[in-house]
Amino acid sequence: MHSVTSILLVTKARHAAAEATAAAVSQWLEAHGVACSALPADCPSEKLVGRARTSDAILILGGDGTFVGVGRKLAGLDIPLLGINFGQVGFLTELSAVGWEPALERLLAGKMITRTCLLLAWELLRGGTPIASGHAANDVVVGRGAIARVLPVHVFVDGEDMGVVRSDGVIVSTPLGSSAYALSAHGPLVHPKVQALTLTPISPFFKSFPPIVLPADSRIRLETDAAAPDAFLTVDGQEGIPLCGGDVIRVQSLDAGLRVLSCSSGTYFQRLRERGFIQTDGTSGPGARMNRLPDIGQVSDLRLGDHPGFDAWFYSFCAENNIEHGINPSGVASPEQLRFMVAMDERQVYAPCSDATFRELAASFHLRSFPPRVRSQYIAAWRSIIRVVRYEKDRQKRRDMINYCRHRFRGCLALGNILPSRLVKRLVTTLISHFDAGDPWLNERLFYNETLASFLRSQTLQKALGRLPDGLSAEGIPDLRRALDLAELAPPLPPLPGRSHHTLTPAPSQLRGGGKRQMRTPRTSLPVPKPHPAGGGAFPRPAAHVPLHLRDGGRPCP
Repeated sequence: MHSVTSILLVTKARHAAAEATAAAVSQWLEAHGVACSALPADCPSEKLVGRARTSDAILILGGDGTFVGVGRKLAGLDIPLLGINFGQVGFLTELSAVGWEPALERLLAGKMITRTCLLLAWELLRGGTPIASGHAANDVVVGRGAIARVLPVHVFVDGEDMGVVRSDGVIVSTPLGSSAYALSAHGPLVHPKVQALTLTPISPFFKSFPPIVLPADSRIRLETDAAAPDAFLTVDGQEGIPLCGGDVIRVQSLDAGLRVLSCSSGTYFQRLRERGFIQTDGTSGPGARMNRLPDIGQVSDLRLGDHPGFDAWFYSFCAENNIEHGINPSGVASPEQLRFMVAMDERQVYAPCSDATFRELAASFHLRSFPPRVRSQYIAAWRSIIRVVRYEKDRQKRRDMINYCRHRFRGCLALGNILPSRLVKRLVTTLISHFDAGDPWLNERLFYNETLASFLRSQTLQKALGRLPDGLSAEGIPDLRRALDLAELAPPLPPLPGRSHHTLTPAPSQLRGGGKRQMRTPRTSLPVPKPHPAGGGAFPRPAAHVPLHLRDGGRPCP
């Protein structure tokens, strides 16, 4: 590559370590005669593109997600990118946060290796009119929303009808993205030198649609069914757009690719082994570290960022159990809300289950089998699902329901990170909504709801809720609130006999002429109750002979 005279530093947003390293890198570059500037990764795209056009290279300080997000914004610009890893895997950001100086010396000397990655261009049409478009470095996903229902997607490749895929969604990925979401959905790994796209269904119904590798110049068209449930268009796992029935998504490769710098002479397969994507030996090596979880005692003691293997497993755990805010923003608490409700720190994790269940689910990740306690919970979950199936009287329909449940149940067991109770809820919801199955717990829920409603209306509960501590003269909380409201709305009262009084001090604005009192209004006094003999406070009831009036028209206070 040509000589480097200016570098743009892009840091992960609100990441203290990345910002501190960026300051050190900036000082080092300026000492070597290289002009540099810095921007956060979440800055507006126009500002990032404008600053990038005047730079010879871009140094990204963050994880793979930050790298992909910046690369997507700079699609079409022939500017090389280099990453310093502050994430978990570091498949794209290969430089370490410690000891980056030799790599930057190679960059300034023009000894870096440059490789070009394929990018995607997508367009969303609604009613034949384009409403959104953009680029993707990893993948474009059409997936279901919050409700666990089968999503039918009509697939066309180069104008040829491939049929309707009934699954949880469809992933169109680049070779770069084949190691991301597509790989988790059992898609193929594609070598970066292979110019190809992959089309991967997510949990297809009866495995009716296998993953397909397509030529890079293929034009893919995805159409949502008019009566389809809620669906989302997701770009690189960072941008989401709600879809409507009948929407059309066009996806194709971009002519200009993404230029990525590398100082490693290792092969692609070596990088896969180092990052844990290929496990040839599960007992040693960097890859084994990715597949090993920490010893879990209490969930409250766990912290993200200390164990890459646990972090990867926990993120998939949150996604499968529908507790990831980004997947279902309307139904799942945000990280800020969760930290407020549970009083967590920023790196702490949350799991909606007991410590024992979470520990045994995590253990099944590397044991490749379930401990007896979790196994018994899954057996009980399957029996609950069969109860719903047997509730159906039609034999053919019941057979289809059993086949569907067996397929999804086996798929969830293979993942080993979904709670048994959550699995029951997901499958039962699908059966009731998709197969129009009856709800065997409907009468039971109605009974308990009515019982609870009767209890809430009971006089016993209302009396208990309105009870005041001993020593207060009011009859209940409503009476106390009314008395307080009356006291706030009352005009200045004359002193009452037998009570102590407190005189309000006039405000500084009411004092004129060297501190002399020039107030025309009479001095305001409010009664202060004597302390209760038992030590508790006492609030005086409004006396019947005291005229309490509002100021708006002199209407009597209710």
